[in-house]
Amino acid sequence: VMRRLDLPVRRYKVYAGRLGERAGRLKSNGSLLRRSPLSSLLELELLQIGVQGKMCAWETLRALADHDRRLDPRQLDELLERARQQLRTIDDLRGRQVAETFRGSL
Repeated sequence: VMRRLDLPVRRYKVYAGRLGERAGRLKSNGSLLRRSPLSSLLELELLQIGVQGKMCAWETLRALADHDRRLDPRQLDELLERARQQLRTIDDLRGRQVAETFRGSL
């Protein structure tokens, strides 16, 4: 999609995302040798936010595809459906993680 719109890929943004993910592993969460019980839940919630943002971008591009021949409506429909499926999967995993994380505390 970016190539069709003649938009450059910003490699530094890709690298910054990877660096941020690795830096997040260094956080002080009270568990030096093992993961904090909230880590998986937090990661799933952040992933959910990221996929929702991506889905908004696909929806915007899909609306523009009716007027811009550089955009392929079928490809954008497929990307939207993939994002919806990803959200369903994340929501299921998040529900399981909530139950595991807060088991016995409610």
